[in-house]
Amino acid sequence: MNKRVDTHKPVKLELIRSWDGLVAISDQWNDLLSDSWADTIFLRWEWVSVWKDTCIDDIEPFVITVREDNDNLIGLVPFYQTEYRLLNIVRYKVLHVIGDSASGSEYPAWIISKEHESKNIYNLIVNMLESHAGEWDWMWMKGVRVFGGQARNIHGIVKKKYYINSRKNNSSSIDLRNYKKESINSLSRNKRSQLRRDLKKVLVYGEVHITKCENRKEIDQYLDVLFKLHNIRWQSKGLKGMFERLPWEMDFYRHFATAALENGWLRLYVLHQEGVIKAVQIGYVYNNIYCQLQEGFDPEHLSGAGNVLRLHVTDECVREGLTEYDFLGGYTEHKRRWGSRERACYDLFIGRKSLKNLLIFVKNIWPTGRFLKISK
Repeated sequence: MNKRVDTHKPVKLELIRSWDGLVAISDQWNDLLSDSWADTIFLRWEWVSVWKDTCIDDIEPFVITVREDNDNLIGLVPFYQTEYRLLNIVRYKVLHVIGDSASGSEYPAWIISKEHESKNIYNLIVNMLESHAGEWDWMWMKGVRVFGGQARNIHGIVKKKYYINSRKNNSSSIDLRNYKKESINSLSRNKRSQLRRDLKKVLVYGEVHITKCENRKEIDQYLDVLFKLHNIRWQSKGLKGMFERLPWEMDFYRHFATAALENGWLRLYVLHQEGVIKAVQIGYVYNNIYCQLQEGFDPEHLSGAGNVLRLHVTDECVREGLTEYDFLGGYTEHKRRWGSRERACYDLFIGRKSLKNLLIFVKNIWPTGRFLKISK
């Protein structure tokens, strides 16, 4: 149990607006993160620094730090500033959580030490935001986890001063703690039958083996195939895949995969058939949880290769003793059939009370539709 602390003790808040300022606290960033409910790989300093180096735009940090009198860092609100336009005319200054775009990031959060989580700390942060009201119009946080109480805490504090719209945007994950050694035996009868059929179909077309990336050279080779297969799959549906729409995201994947390999986080698996890669899946292991980031499979190949690869990855997670296979954003019938459960998350769209914002929030217009778009 965490010791009780006096959350009304004097604290110091500072706004950091430069990357040099963030680098100066980088050695404290991960320590605070690991002591918070916000601890995910998507908020690690390694993630943030790679994102900054691979992002095509000049990023303007807007990071609030909270320190005790002894200079101990107890809070970080890791925003950056960007711009949106309404109908490509009206401009808005918008705060996003650092590292949230063109990276596959999930679970944005304010990073606050567990023992200092309190209404008082949240109030102080909101007061700091209010003192810089001329520098932002909205905050946009997509998929904030209910776990740890942050979505509720932020909503409860900001609604007193700002407009706020919220909506469910649940993630989904498989609880591996009760999975059997061979994960297929933990699934429903229908799913087991489907997977056995898929496996038989795949084996009919030649020898199959699955490998895991073990070195830097394989990262480039396997990711190139992932990007290609992912794009081909969406092109077969008459659409553009993510890596075709956001080619700079490929740079992030390549650079962060290298950092992840060095830290033991990377899990990059490929399914080969007769020497040709037919399916790829990439994810990261952090805090004993496997986060599945992306996958690709050959749509012209027989169906089922992607399922066979996922079954292998799930078995590997069980053998590693991991507690969870996190599908991340969204809850679909496909994920449900794998035994996943919904995990509550919310999109939080927060705006200062102004005439400029009134129509957007009254009409429930979100920054994901055709009216509000990020400036190019």
